[in-house]
Amino acid sequence: MESLRAAIARIGLPAVVKTRRFGYDGKGQAIIRDGDDIEQIWKDLGTKSAILEAFIPFEREISVIAARSADGHVESFDVTENEHRDHILKISRAPADISAALAKEARAIAEKIATALNYVGVLAVEMFVVQEKGGPTVLVNEIAPRVHNSGHWTLDGATISQFEQHIRAIAGWPLGKPVRHASVTMTNLIGDDINDYEQWLTVPGATVHLYGKGPARPGRKMGHVTEVAAAPPKNPLIGSNKRDLRCREPFRRWTFTVLSDTSARSRLGAMPFAGPLLYPNPIRPLKEDAACRFSSAITTSIKPSRR
Repeated sequence: MESLRAAIARIGLPAVVKTRRFGYDGKGQAIIRDGDDIEQIWKDLGTKSAILEAFIPFEREISVIAARSADGHVESFDVTENEHRDHILKISRAPADISAALAKEARAIAEKIATALNYVGVLAVEMFVVQEKGGPTVLVNEIAPRVHNSGHWTLDGATISQFEQHIRAIAGWPLGKPVRHASVTMTNLIGDDINDYEQWLTVPGATVHLYGKGPARPGRKMGHVTEVAAAPPKNPLIGSNKRDLRCREPFRRWTFTVLSDTSARSRLGAMPFAGPLLYPNPIRPLKEDAACRFSSAITTSIKPSRR
């Protein structure tokens, strides 16, 4: 307690006290304000060691998902902007609404951290965008040495996902060059949100992922939805005729990533399914004399047939 009081005297209030281990989604932390019972807060945390952080008047939170291979090569995804509700990530948007210069700075910081740690695999670096006299800059808030919730948009919104990138890194394979297809929004389905997942099925460009967890509880992440906005092709070799344009248009992918969700299977059991999930290849140019080219998604998915 004495060290906590000394830290409060140095940092000031309000402040956030966090456990050093096993904290996530608002768990393992507490806000200390003037007049609070510090001893009770410490007791409720149930830890022997913690970190005290000052409040930061930040403009927005961003994160960078970076991957580093064993030979030191680093690839980073576009900077993501994150919105939290009740201390839990609710929405991630890529790209973040920041300047190109600030995005470059954020990616450079993430790459520097991965290199300094001699890290191999995917890690996430969360940062605050703060205003200073010279303009906006970033402060590192947290480091997550793993694939991260704010990078789930890469499953549907980029040429390679954070999950595949991680496997490539730890397996010693070359890292992929992550290219975002278009503007992407990832929305977490938290608690009872999962009961209304069907509302997303008619949203063009939306993909629903169910995690197959047990009963929904407040604050429990049950799945997520990725929305990929329509974007015209930038490659002049793509979309050169009506057939190509038709193939390039994003279509309504009614997709469920189901691991062990028997309740979801029972709700969807009456529907005809065809799999595996197929989608237009985003990188390979289309030939004028060929139909749409397709590639299989590396995921366990089921997809309603179009009959």
